[in-house]
Amino acid sequence: MRFLSRLSRSMQPLSRYIMTRGSLLSCALLVSALLMMVWGGAHTPDTRMLYEYADYTVTMAMAVMGAGLFGALAMEDMLRRAT
Repeated sequence: MRFLSRLSRSMQPLSRYIMTRGSLLSCALLVSALLMMVWGGAHTPDTRMLYEYADYTVTMAMAVMGAGLFGALAMEDMLRRAT
């Protein structure tokens, strides 16, 4: 946790905004996938489609997290070169 707090303090505000919003969106997607799995209950043929949607949602959360982190790093690099 100390590493993340040090990293957060050393980042530009725009980069920090991109990173935090990507993290929050990723967490929201993971929570929605968890809710789908809990609501579906046992894995039966009736709930197969729901579990597939939950799997896609987890994949989307990983993509959003990667894009948010890569975007924040790219923005930080551009802002440091500009100043």
